[in-house]
Amino acid sequence: MPFGRGGPRRPSLVPGPTQGALWRPGVFSQPARDRSTALRRFASAIVALALAAALPAALPAAGGAAIVPPQIHPVIPFNHATTGWALSGLHATTQCAQCHVNNNYSLTSAACWTCHQTDYNGATNPPHKAVGFPQDCTPCHGASAANWTSAAFNHAATGWVLTGLHATLSCAQCHVNNNFSLSSAACWNCHQVDYNGATNPPHKAAAFPQDCSKCHATTDWTGATFNHAIAGWPLSGLHATAQCAACHVSNNYSLTSAACWNCHQADYNRTTNPAHRAARLSQDCSLCHHTFARW
Repeated sequence: MPFGRGGPRRPSLVPGPTQGALWRPGVFSQPARDRSTALRRFASAIVALALAAALPAALPAAGGAAIVPPQIHPVIPFNHATTGWALSGLHATTQCAQCHVNNNYSLTSAACWTCHQTDYNGATNPPHKAVGFPQDCTPCHGASAANWTSAAFNHAATGWVLTGLHATLSCAQCHVNNNFSLSSAACWNCHQVDYNGATNPPHKAAAFPQDCSKCHATTDWTGATFNHAIAGWPLSGLHATAQCAACHVSNNYSLTSAACWNCHQADYNRTTNPAHRAARLSQDCSLCHHTFARW
């Protein structure tokens, strides 16, 4: 160990004039002596790398400056409502790049068509493009876009409100062959086959009106009711509970008279107490009988 005035001296931490950049036992260079500074710089570099890995890559703007895409910043979230269009439903969970394609953050419109043109053109049930549906998705799919497939259409907007079973049908059951250009809500448009095939009573043979609503309601196709008063003869009593075929024998719906004799001739002829036919009583049953009691 070197000795100096007053005893042994400590190894020098600073190279002498002849030491240069050489290392010797017990002698350290300046960088080693400044370890605290180096450690601080190393720690700062580690923090910088961690932030760089967490933050999204900067995107070049038109002026050459870098901008950070909105709504994915992990430290400072972006409030999309400040752009004039608040995100909701699936829009709020979509990645920025799905709407801002090719890093286009200069969109000037929030119109559905801007992003959903491909969806619109590719839709087949119903075929939006072929039918000429509006390009605003919200009337059917909703502004919140909670579910793309469960669309709902307000049919009242067409001028014809759906009720009963009509409201539960799929679109294609009325809009056959994707015909969404119907100009009439007449029953005949959809129920011609039902009308022609009906046998009890036979609508076509009896030349019934083609307006189904006179007898049928939208809640049940089979539970038909007919207002007999519009035929000129209101039904009452037992007449009102009789089956159509009991009076309209052999599907004869072309009766021109409401005279009792038309239906009750057999009753008149076989009556014995008193004997109507033998006594030549009046053939107008209503003089003695009424409809609210048994015959």
